[in-house]
Amino acid sequence: PSNVAVDNIISKIIEEGFKGGDGNKYNPRIVRVGSRQGRHVEAVAMETQMQGILDVDPNQLQVEVQQKKQERAILKRDMLAWRRHLTVLVQNTPCCLPEKW
Repeated sequence: PSNVAVDNIISKIIEEGFKGGDGNKYNPRIVRVGSRQGRHVEAVAMETQMQGILDVDPNQLQVEVQQKKQERAILKRDMLAWRRHLTVLVQNTPCCLPEKW
């Protein structure tokens, strides 16, 4: 697709987001790679995002890394708990579900 087409798709995603499997709207993190992007997608351009990272204080980055590690640990714990719940459900589900279930 052309640069303009890519920019239009990105703009639409930025404005409207996506709908997840749970029906809730979410906005993915986007990085626009390539040259000649339009002004309306400059914020997601790789160069803009890299400059933003380079401008951050290294100590602040370390704090953010620690926060993300904590968030990851919580998500991992929650994921394992849901996996255990699903395993119990699967083990206790009859082999054949009733018609029109």
